[in-house]
Amino acid sequence: NENIPYEVEMKKALEKYVHNFNHINTYFICFKKLNNDYEFNNNVLYLNGNESRIPGILDKTIRSLFILTKNNDYDYILRGNISTVINLQKLTTLLSNNKIKNIYAGGLLFTVDWVEKNSQHFGLRFASGTNIIIDRIALIFLLENIKKDYYKIIDDVAIGEVFRKNVNI
Repeated sequence: NENIPYEVEMKKALEKYVHNFNHINTYFICFKKLNNDYEFNNNVLYLNGNESRIPGILDKTIRSLFILTKNNDYDYILRGNISTVINLQKLTTLLSNNKIKNIYAGGLLFTVDWVEKNSQHFGLRFASGTNIIIDRIALIFLLENIKKDYYKIIDDVAIGEVFRKNVNI
């Protein structure tokens, strides 16, 4: 959000850091009132809409993934948030040595154990939304299998539901 001072400062810091890695493309995603569905301004992708937690973060994630992957070549997508700081050198090395396909991962993995045991989400393992790493195969699966009902829950749990039994977590 360009109206929140710490987010503006984090964006500047992240841009400066990522600039050291010419093999990594970075985009910042924001909602904004637009006449079109989306527009680019340098490395910022603006989507027509309003910021919100539910369904906003998931909506922003899925819509931006459709747009960004359409015209970019990639092996992995890292979906972070403005306060996510990752050692990209170590991550690049780790991913370049990876032989597993169909990857959905993150820095922190959680298991839903705070709901009733008969809840459809009980026992779900999911990657924290602070950094979700997805390879090309898993990303295609996500985009083809996201359901309207998932937009009623928080984004990282919704993405975990899509991958529940279908990827290497």
